[in-house]
Amino acid sequence: MHDTLDEIVLYSTVACGPLSVILMKGQCLRLLPAPLAGCEKALLWSWDGSTIGGLGGKFEGSLVNGSVLLHCLNSFLKYSAVLVQPLSRYDLLATSDSS
Repeated sequence: MHDTLDEIVLYSTVACGPLSVILMKGQCLRLLPAPLAGCEKALLWSWDGSTIGGLGGKFEGSLVNGSVLLHCLNSFLKYSAVLVQPLSRYDLLATSDSS
């Protein structure tokens, strides 16, 4: 997670990089925040590297469908803060085209 935190600081400093949202442990979301609403998929990382219900894990994010993102976030947030990077359909197409 430290590498991810270093990347966020770098993204903030140079004002570029992927959109990232950090949510605090203990929050309970009724709706997805604006940057996450409507995303096709999202990458989730638990802040402390813990694994919850097969999601998360140290140094690896979990790719989650947008249709279950709210449920996954609320499950994660009971145990850890969460870093989320929303992916649009265009992000996913660009990734598959480059491989």
